[in-house]
Amino acid sequence: AGDIGKAEAAFQKVLSDFDRENGAAIYGLALIASKNEDRQAAQQYFERAIRSETAEPSMKVWSYIYLGRIFDLECNRGRAVEYYQQAIKVADNTRNAQAAARAGVEKPYGDACK
Repeated sequence: AGDIGKAEAAFQKVLSDFDRENGAAIYGLALIASKNEDRQAAQQYFERAIRSETAEPSMKVWSYIYLGRIFDLECNRGRAVEYYQQAIKVADNTRNAQAAARAGVEKPYGDACK
């Protein structure tokens, strides 16, 4: 957990001291929030990553996928599908993103809402 704390501090420093909209730092904070199961913070950071002009396409595609999964876990299937479809439009396939996005469109992530 110490490494995650150090990474989080480094990302926060980039945002506070250098570039408030740094895509990589925002995406990194989103991943940390997601790993810590802080869904609300993760959602906010992933949405900021999507809007960031400096976030790489790979970060944007996975931000959309993670947002889709967050909404699936909250039983909001309509919004989830919208995010998966946006991921498909990004057309980046880093870490097999397109298959993950298509799977999200086809069926909900997780089984929390069955």
